[in-house]
Amino acid sequence: MNILRKLKGKSFGEVLSKIESIVSAPRVRVLKTLYVNFRCLPFRQAINFPITIRGKFNIHSLGRIVIDSKCVHCGMIKFGGFNNKSARPTRIVSSGTIIFRGYAAIWEGVLLELGNESVLDLGNDVLLGENVNIMLRKGCKIGDYARIAFDSQIMDSDFHYMLNLENNEIRNCTAPVVIGNYNWIGNRTTIKKGTMTPDYTIVAAPNALLSKDYRGGVECPVLGGCPAKVIGSGRRRIYSHEWERILYLHFKINSEPYIYSDNGVDPFAIPK
Repeated sequence: MNILRKLKGKSFGEVLSKIESIVSAPRVRVLKTLYVNFRCLPFRQAINFPITIRGKFNIHSLGRIVIDSKCVHCGMIKFGGFNNKSARPTRIVSSGTIIFRGYAAIWEGVLLELGNESVLDLGNDVLLGENVNIMLRKGCKIGDYARIAFDSQIMDSDFHYMLNLENNEIRNCTAPVVIGNYNWIGNRTTIKKGTMTPDYTIVAAPNALLSKDYRGGVECPVLGGCPAKVIGSGRRRIYSHEWERILYLHFKINSEPYIYSDNGVDPFAIPK
């Protein structure tokens, strides 16, 4: 009935487009959803089915999965879905620990590869876009409401040691990665070992390379380039669907910038 209400008043072409979207959407993998929940979580959490598996999903090894949240709801952690850009399955190859601290969306084609004793710590309402690769040997913390766009990669290790022939020095090839809250990482970004970003960082797409600690600088930085440097500041992404509609209607008939004024709706609120 909900579908019929949504289609009411639509043109024939719009109805066909909606049907095509429904038919092509990745389906819930019931057996894998059951297996992952009861394989990884304590029974009191698993019985709520907080983890949902959709689409193509390959399990090489699951390691440990922990949900550290006061509220555990059905479907709060979604694997797969939104498969417009990916032809490959979502894959978990883990001998480490994945910690979820709230809601999370991990779209199709994501690779989570964790070595022994490594930890991937995902804050509340994190989104990993299609074909994101996360390869860890130590650890990575991604803050609340962070968005990692498609085809990006995070690696906390160079995976091989190197000898400096001038001073015979060999440095550690692994260092943890910390991504701040409300970060928006543009597509095809590479984040290397030791990278640390402050809250509200925007990384301009595509092909930025982050490889150091960017904290302690300007407020709300915009990073870009290879290697990345600060190319702007004082910018924040607007998340509110209501503000998206306001701005869409404005730019549909205007070319001049929209001047923000408070209408009582937080433009930065993450829609559920």
